[in-house]
Amino acid sequence: MRYFNFNQSCKSLIAVLLILGLLSIPSAFAASTSSGQTGTQIVTDLAGRDVTIPNPITNISCLHPIPTYMAWRLAPEKLASIDMVSKSRTYLMSKEGQKLFGSLPVTGVYFKGLNNEQVISLKPDVIVSMTKDPNVDKEQDTFNIPVVTVKKDTIEDYEPSFRFMGKVVGNEKEGNELADYWKDTINRVKDASSKIPDDKKLRVFYTGATSKTVPGSATIMSSIVRDAGGIPYADAVTLSGDKTNEGIEVSVEDIIKWNPDVIIAQNTNVTNDIMNDPVWKDTTAMKNDRVYCVPKYEFPDGITSIIGLMWVTETLYPDQMPFDIPKETRNFFQKFYKVSDLTDDQIAMKNS
Repeated sequence: MRYFNFNQSCKSLIAVLLILGLLSIPSAFAASTSSGQTGTQIVTDLAGRDVTIPNPITNISCLHPIPTYMAWRLAPEKLASIDMVSKSRTYLMSKEGQKLFGSLPVTGVYFKGLNNEQVISLKPDVIVSMTKDPNVDKEQDTFNIPVVTVKKDTIEDYEPSFRFMGKVVGNEKEGNELADYWKDTINRVKDASSKIPDDKKLRVFYTGATSKTVPGSATIMSSIVRDAGGIPYADAVTLSGDKTNEGIEVSVEDIIKWNPDVIIAQNTNVTNDIMNDPVWKDTTAMKNDRVYCVPKYEFPDGITSIIGLMWVTETLYPDQMPFDIPKETRNFFQKFYKVSDLTDDQIAMKNS
């Protein structure tokens, strides 16, 4: 005769229930993450700050055109706003990008026109500023929203910035692809420019916003001239002021004394000022007809700085650096701005 063992049966039942419960945990977790519930991740920004941000994020606001562009390129659906400077640069973008930018709220930038109440009202999961922003920690406390930074002091800084933004917005694949293009392009230029002997390197005066200002040695403009194989004025002369300042005042007499081989002006107004002022007539640059205005679509600053690097390199050493600038520009705009119909006139346009 068999007897029912109640204790043993209870133990077996409990064991089965425990196994079923453990098996259900992964699917329950997957359901909670896909339903929009978020966790967090700790990221180290380009200022070296460890910041805890939501993971994933759904909304992002930026206080400078560089991170605004990066957020648009990597995750346009997550942009909660654009900054006031980006609003004026939509001519670079695809029609879809222009339409999106026209539909979003416009904030100030960290150095001008910032309205704290507006930023808070947008309810972004994370805010992105620049390493040059002196109030990042204060802003984070004021907004009660994580604030992280990217960097653009030199052209090399964009590569890690793209990788970082890819991590923040959850698109590391494209962030790394754009960063790889950036790194590879710099290496192409440096491989070519490294063959120029030191005694053959050209002295380059790259102007600031006026003919009497110059970017400091720790700026993207000076780094471009340096990588292109030139000697930037800021490397050869001791300047007063912050090395990251893009508009340090200088004496025309000192510039003339240095006697640049090449002058690169930031816009057509500065170009005309230099060309029409007799004080510059005895410089080597003027005598050899080597005063250039930077192009609008290959501008050596911002996101276009990478194609600007190629333009500067080819402009300084056309025989040694025979880059196909129209082809490179079209490839860049297709990859970075999703623009495939850039015209020859646009490529040749000077910055005004």
